[in-house]
Amino acid sequence: MLKLVFLLALCMNSSHGSAPCFILRSHGSNIDGVKRWMLHFGQQVTPKYPYWIVHDVSLIDDPKARELVAAQLKEIGQQAHARVWLYDAAEHIPRNYPNSTWLVNPRIGHDVRMDNSVETVRKTSWWLHSLPLISWLRSRDPSSVEPCHHSWVVEHDARYIGSVSHFLEYYDNLQRQHGHLDFISALGPTLSSMQSWNRREQTRWGKDNLGLLRFKLEHVEYYSMRYLVFLDSLLQLNVWAYGEVFESSICENLHWCKMHDLVPDGMIANDSYSWNTQISYEQWQAWQTMPEKQNRWVHCSHCSW
Repeated sequence: MLKLVFLLALCMNSSHGSAPCFILRSHGSNIDGVKRWMLHFGQQVTPKYPYWIVHDVSLIDDPKARELVAAQLKEIGQQAHARVWLYDAAEHIPRNYPNSTWLVNPRIGHDVRMDNSVETVRKTSWWLHSLPLISWLRSRDPSSVEPCHHSWVVEHDARYIGSVSHFLEYYDNLQRQHGHLDFISALGPTLSSMQSWNRREQTRWGKDNLGLLRFKLEHVEYYSMRYLVFLDSLLQLNVWAYGEVFESSICENLHWCKMHDLVPDGMIANDSYSWNTQISYEQWQAWQTMPEKQNRWVHCSHCSW
């Protein structure tokens, strides 16, 4: 926690005019399937935006397979001018959140009680995407790398039709004009159900401090460092929820947290940006010349191209 506090202090003393980091969040052992896009994003964002690949190896049990993934990513990182960091839930969660027994066994799955429901967890970062991000932040040496006091986090199967640098520069300009933001996402409706919310610490946070939940789609998001540090403090208290409501609901209920919606800005292809969108390569190719699809994000679930 002291390292996070130091990073936060560094962030608060740095210029908000500096470029945000661009973080590609990926997972699994099929590196060949995402290599093209790791290199593509590197060409689009570097050198202006510091580029990181945060890769989740939690479900790769074979040590040799992990070594192969690490070697492949190291080579890709060199080609794409990206730093690479590997996340393992079984290692980082017990170390960072020793009291959070509900997250200790992500590989084989176990029951997690959330209010009156029971959910089986196959992989924690599937349903709480900020965990690898906060663990990445905790791992860093603040004296040796740029502070990254704000970061864009993009899933490896999110695709941008157009130049990603155009998207990043749009929000650089927006914040120069209107002040810095703490959280950006594709926001959805406000929910009345508290079913997803963990209330183990309800007297300290959660029930007494939150009203309605705010839904979001988490394929492309932006975080300030101060907000990540705050989320980490909540996780230390066993305050958590599914990622589709966690960060957006917290921010909406904090007086200092400034949140922004990607949807009204026209940055999302509404018909092709959901958790299970299927997009063929032929569709993707056709969209490159369609004016109504330009400069928008799509989410290509389980794409093989």
